[in-house]
This record gives sequence, C-alpha cells and structure tokens, in this order.
Amino acid sequence: MPVGNGGKFTPEARAIYSLVLEMQNASFALLKPELHWDEVQLVCHRTLIRGFQRLGIFRSGAKHTEEAILASGITAAFFPHGLGHSLGLDVHDVPIVSKPTDPVTGSVVVLGNGAKPGVDEAKWGHQSLYKYLRLRRPLEQGMVVTVEPGIYFSPHLLGRAKAHESEIVDAEVLRRYESVGGVRIEDVVVITEGGYENLTTVRSDVEWLEGVCSGVL
Repeated sequence: MPVGNGGKFTPEARAIYSLVLEMQNASFALLKPELHWDEVQLVCHRTLIRGFQRLGIFRSGAKHTEEAILASGITAAFFPHGLGHSLGLDVHDVPIVSKPTDPVTGSVVVLGNGAKPGVDEAKWGHQSLYKYLRLRRPLEQGMVVTVEPGIYFSPHLLGRAKAHESEIVDAEVLRRYESVGGVRIEDVVVITEGGYENLTTVRSDVEWLEGVCSGVL
C-alpha cells in the first residue's frame, strides 16, 4: 500500500503494483479443475517478463525473447516465491504435494533445466522458477488456495543473480525501480466445477487503494 507521498503511489511503485495485479488477473483467468498449478506459476513469470520489457527493465529483441529469458532463470530473482499454497487443516506445507509432477502424465519430474526426458524445457523455463512452490499438483474442485504473485527488488537476491551485470537487464532502468522494495497481492479462492470463487472481498485496484491511503475514502 502507498505509505507517505500523500497516500499516492510513485510512478515506479504504481507500475510495479499494476504489474503484480496483472500477474494475479492472468492467474485467475486460468483457474479450473485439472489445471496444473505449475502452469499458473509459469504464466506469472511470462507476465512479469512482458511487463518488465514494457518498462525497460528487461531488454527486448531477438536475443531476449520470452523463452530465452525464462530459460535464464533471471525472473526468479524478482519473483522468488511460489504463487500460492493450500489453505485448510494440515494442508499448508504437505511434502507430497510440493513434489513436481508432469502436467500430462502425472509422474514426478523436475521441470526446467535438467528436466527428465519428455519435459519441454523451452516451455517450462529454468527449474528455479518452481523451486519454492508448495503445491505441484493439478487443481481439484473444492480446493482452497491462495493466489499471491509478487515482485521484489531484494539487494540480496539481485546480487546473487548478478542481475545488474546480466545482458537481459538494463541496470540503469532497474535502479530506478529498486526503491519500490516489493509488492505482493494475495487473494484466497476456492476451485469450483466451472472455475473458481474469490473469497477475498477487499478491493485491489490502484484507485481504491490510493483513495483509502490518502483519506479520500
């Protein structure tokens, strides 16, 4: 939420918040029974890449395609966590559901770099994109899960990934956004027969947040 600045986002913070909201809405558009949760994680990383290219944080062009950036694993430095997890009694961190399964065959695999034969690495990207997922299974009707994408500018993670030295990243543009710190938007949904129901009733749009934080609402 915008703290200070009269309750208004800075241009950089507004851009990053809006991108995280875009990641969440892209996730919502996919949710339905039998959809593999890894696929939702992947669409968030793809949405982040397209957003960073619009903002100029990531470079574009023939050398910097969406697939090439996914394969590099650089997005894990900015979106370092899993998209969400189960909610309920004894389901938050269940080891068996955090083991990766192939979305087609259901067999346990490692997606991304070093994946077992038969897994499309070009599609799935680097395995680091899935490292901290707590749910690695297809969705089922009645499941309650969080949908909480985020973007962070952590000095530790950026340094470990050597983001400022990466040819994918425009370091000068990145530095303009680092003061944002981080944004995460979390909603809770239940998977229904035809899709999902959002159990979170508070609004997430920029206008409402600024209205609340500025005292207008």
